[in-house]
Amino acid sequence: MAEPIGLGASVLAFVTLTLKSAKTIHDVLSAVKEAPDSVRRLTSEVIFMQSILRRLSNFTNLQIQTIPVSDAEALENVLKVCFDDISHISERLQDFVVFPKTNNCQRALKWVRAAYNETDMVRLTNMLRGHAYKLQLYLTIMQNETAAAESASRMAEAAVQAMRGDQHTASLTQIIGLLTDMHPLTTCADQSEIVERLARLAMEDTRTVEVDDYESIVADVQVSEGQLGREDAAARG
Repeated sequence: MAEPIGLGASVLAFVTLTLKSAKTIHDVLSAVKEAPDSVRRLTSEVIFMQSILRRLSNFTNLQIQTIPVSDAEALENVLKVCFDDISHISERLQDFVVFPKTNNCQRALKWVRAAYNETDMVRLTNMLRGHAYKLQLYLTIMQNETAAAESASRMAEAAVQAMRGDQHTASLTQIIGLLTDMHPLTTCADQSEIVERLARLAMEDTRTVEVDDYESIVADVQVSEGQLGREDAAARG
């Protein structure tokens, strides 16, 4: 199994390569003016896929690491298959395109028809549509996962900054309330250790938590949430 960092880089690499091949296909197909329906439908699917790939390319390696490893691996596999199919179409079209920048529309249509007949066009259109729908699904998953991770991070940072302002301590009730909002303590993988730490702190002094202790607990909960997400994903798989 690939490490998360390597996995993120691999996903982005396949996105870039697939985008490059899709652009080649689009350049050839768009040269066909007044194209038949089969060519127009295929061109439309290529454009749709390009839009999804561009949005995927906007994610960073770090953001990809926030989603469950199983989802990232599944996305990588979808991209591999998609790239293989897209690059094959691109290479086949290029075999027939002698002068890629020509303005001769009839010649462009001749190239396309030399590479694929009408039945092939329908098959390719359906294939690209299937790839695009899968990529769109994982795009939605990534958007939701990264948004949730960023929201939790902002909550923790805001709470720490507030404590660093006018107050240097917080009550255990406040701490537990915030952690529960971030993720129910009863679902954390190492909940017992965190609860024990809170219990020990509760027995000390005036039931307050110093900033350093608070930051440490928040960090542990965030790690636990990440582990839980991976465990849930594995259970679903």
